[in-house]
Amino acid sequence: MKAIVDAARRARLRALVAEQLSNGSAVWNAHRKGAALPPFHFRNGLVLLHGEGDAPLFLFFEIFANACYQRQLAGMQPDGPIVDIGANIGAFTIDCAARFPSARIEAYEPNPRAFRMLTENIAANRLEGRVRAYAEAVGRTCGALELWGSDSSITATAYPRVTDRVGPPARCPMVDLAGVVFRTGGTAGLVKLDAEGAEADVVEGGRHVLRSVPQFVGEYHEDRVPDVVARCRSVFEQSGFVFTLSTSRRCGPLFRARRID
Repeated sequence: MKAIVDAARRARLRALVAEQLSNGSAVWNAHRKGAALPPFHFRNGLVLLHGEGDAPLFLFFEIFANACYQRQLAGMQPDGPIVDIGANIGAFTIDCAARFPSARIEAYEPNPRAFRMLTENIAANRLEGRVRAYAEAVGRTCGALELWGSDSSITATAYPRVTDRVGPPARCPMVDLAGVVFRTGGTAGLVKLDAEGAEADVVEGGRHVLRSVPQFVGEYHEDRVPDVVARCRSVFEQSGFVFTLSTSRRCGPLFRARRID
């Protein structure tokens, strides 16, 4: 039975790759052989570049094929700039740029290697006029952040497990949510937050500007910070938001906070 389930899962994944990528066969064959994956060329004209230490296939399924964040937003159209905190190599940023062609996007990524690829993806998709990228972390206060595990771009974190403490941490500049909102002009239509354990720090440090944003969506990481959900829920609900969680095999642990006007 397990073999049948695994075969069905592989068939589904291969079909999704072929459906969305014009070079889907090349991507899937490289994946099957354990070889380096080529850039991802989408049928809608987007391209996702990636490098060593990135996880492009994981991002493809999370952001594009399974549309995990878009499911949380339930068709919501952002009224104002979109902020991508924890932008990584830019998958969410370029997906939003395609879905919301008039939106301005502010992308934050502290990992130096991932930030370089983020800027390459912005250029490759001709988004320089709509997307601003910041080589900064977002946290509780302005200052600096020690980022561990930066060789693996999707798991770089300020809350490392023992296995993440390989080599010296990268020291990154850090801003708070108030600074992020100020840069958007004082309000944002949507904030996406995936900070590998720092979600509660961002929300608690920015509680006085939360109501400048009608919608937050993000991932939570209880394996790194066990009380992250309780802390986020407390701040959001005290600030007049409805806070909900969802988790699934395909999309993992996500939250949404919607301001009650």
